[in-house]
Amino acid sequence: MAEIKLGRGKGRCIEAQPNVNENTKNLELILQMEILDPSDLSTVLGTMSSFLYFSTKAADWSFQRLQALGWKGKGVDDLADLSGLTEIVDIDISEDSFEGRVQRRCQIVTGGGRVQASNPIDPKDFAARAKALLGSTAPTTNSGPQAVKPPF
Repeated sequence: MAEIKLGRGKGRCIEAQPNVNENTKNLELILQMEILDPSDLSTVLGTMSSFLYFSTKAADWSFQRLQALGWKGKGVDDLADLSGLTEIVDIDISEDSFEGRVQRRCQIVTGGGRVQASNPIDPKDFAARAKALLGSTAPTTNSGPQAVKPPF
């Protein structure tokens, strides 16, 4: 049987447990995640917990992850219904040290680092501007000894 490895992988939620942390008094949602074999999504490698926090600073981040899992809710009024958390999502498995021991963490990856276009344009306008800039240049085949190297 394959083992759970550090880095990117696939997972799905099998249980969501609302909780109030006794020490911090923060609201958290503890997601029990099945960690799936990326080469065969029907194979479960094990389970891990992933934590979503609901504070004024963390709520947007947590809502994005719930929606990635398939939650149809729109905000706090819909948190009473956590059904639909059935989507397979990208996850990141990492290790950190806490109180002198190494622990594994499972985080749902939603593309939060994705860049949003600051000045989006219509695809036809984009194509027209590219043609004006480049002329009728056809792309070259990027294989073999004469492969085009990136300009950076």
